[in-house]
Formats: sequence, C-alpha cells, structure tokens
Amino acid sequence: MICFINPEGRVIFSLGIDAVLPANFACWHWNLVQVADNRWDFQYVADESAPEGMERPIAAVLGQGMRVNRFRQKFIQTTSRGKLSLLKPLTR
Repeated sequence: MICFINPEGRVIFSLGIDAVLPANFACWHWNLVQVADNRWDFQYVADESAPEGMERPIAAVLGQGMRVNRFRQKFIQTTSRGKLSLLKPLTR
C-alpha cells in the first residue's frame, strides 16, 4: 500500500484517493506528484477528460490548504524498476 504523512500528521493512503474519485471517472492509471509544500499534480491516463471539480475532494483528503491541479497525460513515467508510483511526495 502506498502512503505518505501529511503536514497535519495524518497518514494518506492511495486507497483514500481512490475513494473520492467520481464514479463516472474511468482512467487507466493515475498518480499524484507533490510539486510544492501545499500543491500536488494529479496526472492521469484516460480516454476522456476528468470531470470538472474532481480535484477538490482529492485536495480535501490530502489535508487543509492543499491544492490539486489535474493533467491528462498520454502516459505516466514509471520508476527505474518499471513500476508506477501512485503518490510521489517531495523528498526532504
């Protein structure tokens, strides 16, 4: 299971993100990349664009004051081992 600890001390799991994705949203893959202390990029591969406003519930799961931008991609870069990383927090 993939997780990270947010600034409030809560453990955030990828399953928590899956739980707030809209029922009418279908994608092949997704990941969240932290690009600043309070900003994340939701990258996804899908046949159609994601519904408007779906980034708000994702931000709520990540914690108070978090912002999420969504980006539809043709592919998501895998790790050097050929695996997808669903949550990519900033390295400290």
